[in-house]
Amino acid sequence: MITPALQEMQMRKEERVNQFLDVQTQIQKITSEIAGHSEYSSIVVNENDLSLKKLEEYQNELQRLHNEKVLYGSIPDENSRYLTEC
Repeated sequence: MITPALQEMQMRKEERVNQFLDVQTQIQKITSEIAGHSEYSSIVVNENDLSLKKLEEYQNELQRLHNEKVLYGSIPDENSRYLTEC
């Protein structure tokens, strides 16, 4: 009875780590592109803070960087055409 519950918790933790990894990888990619670099370092997720609050902070940072990228046109983006037409 405890084993399935632990497995479920481990699965949820792995899913959350993957969410963090995905967002942090996108942040690194956009940051590197804006800076004109093509090299990426490996991402290490801090598993001591996998809170939704922290994930939201990363997502907000990603959105800010994406907006900066589109606004300044440092990298062509399919959505930038839509934004300039509005």
